[in-house]
Amino acid sequence: MVEGQQYSHVKYGPRDIGGVGNYEVNVVAPEDGPWGLKGSTVFRMYFLDSHADVNTQTYPLVNEPDSYDWIKESQIEFYRELAMSHAVNEAGSDSSLNHAVPAIMFFHIPISEYDLASSSNRVGGMNEAPTRVELYERLVYLHDDGDDITVGAAADLRVGNHYSSYPQSVLHLLLVDVYEELQALDFDPILTFGSLLGAVRNGSMIPFTEDTDLAYSGRIRYDDELGAALWRKGYHIFHHGIWRVCVAPTHPLAANLYDPNLPIVQEFEVPYLDLYSMQKVDNGKAYTMQELGDRTLPSYRVDPFSQVSINGLPYNTVQDPEYFLLEEYGPDFKKPKSREE
Repeated sequence: MVEGQQYSHVKYGPRDIGGVGNYEVNVVAPEDGPWGLKGSTVFRMYFLDSHADVNTQTYPLVNEPDSYDWIKESQIEFYRELAMSHAVNEAGSDSSLNHAVPAIMFFHIPISEYDLASSSNRVGGMNEAPTRVELYERLVYLHDDGDDITVGAAADLRVGNHYSSYPQSVLHLLLVDVYEELQALDFDPILTFGSLLGAVRNGSMIPFTEDTDLAYSGRIRYDDELGAALWRKGYHIFHHGIWRVCVAPTHPLAANLYDPNLPIVQEFEVPYLDLYSMQKVDNGKAYTMQELGDRTLPSYRVDPFSQVSINGLPYNTVQDPEYFLLEEYGPDFKKPKSREE
């Protein structure tokens, strides 16, 4: 009934995905102007139904039946397909001045990455607990603009060959997806080195870095299940001194992550993830880890794993993170430094 009203833009459906109202509304230019040509889309709004209470019949393992539901993977995929279709259709369009249509998304249940926003910029009541879903990784990125952090649509992201366009957003994608696959395949991943340093300092990526760091147990081989799983997600794993992972041309956002008009960059100048092998030695009394050389870590400093957070998401790491960072970076490891330092 509401959908049929004269000034209503709401839509019911699609029926084969979660929720009852997942749709987009396009704002078009009424006439030619600096925003683009008449009739062209100049702004886009996405709406996702974040549901209500959890249906315990559908999800019997939910421990708190009174908790809120969450945005489903089918809804995220629905948005991704919409966004990618627009990216393809508008890539060669002359209907707007910059071909990139700004967009905003509306949903009710907060995601954990809301913690990234400065508390001074928050308005209104925030009474719901955040829910960890892959919405942030798929749909938004952090853009570091001087001292301000803003949230924008993934389609706006461009990775260049200079440090003025920091790659934390792509590093976040890499970290979340690779960590998830390593866990699923029992590689026991932990956050280490610079990524652990950023987590301990302020719960985020180090601003100027172009890589993120995970350690793992076990053995990675060419053409193994891990490589296949990462390839399906749009990543390429390769061996260059150690195992590393980067965004592949098959990634759903590859066309938006790389700018074909920029020259080919030198190695280590685009976002990538380092994987460091670790194993127990000395009858289980110590751990070795690639990059540590002949040094070892006492097992009681590593086991059992503790947890730290990056961008509001939890990751396993060594039992004593401060010991690890003190040994690796010295007594002033908590003090942020410029790239030159």
